[in-house]
Amino acid sequence: MAALHDEDNAYPMAFFALLRTQLASARVEEDVLSLFFELSTTAFQGFVFSPREAERVDALLAACEQVSHAMTADDGRAH
Repeated sequence: MAALHDEDNAYPMAFFALLRTQLASARVEEDVLSLFFELSTTAFQGFVFSPREAERVDALLAACEQVSHAMTADDGRAH
């Protein structure tokens, strides 16, 4: 998210940098799910994204949603 490098975007940069750090230190499934939950709060942070950034964030959130559904699926259920 190149535009986030502008000085006016220090808070979004810090938010996403923290998430990146959390992802790097995730060791168990619950860590990843917690990270996805935190990422889902992006819409409530008041960030102003360019259309391209918003598209990338939306795509990331959609991918995280699919992964979290797979991670929380009932293992005992037949596919």
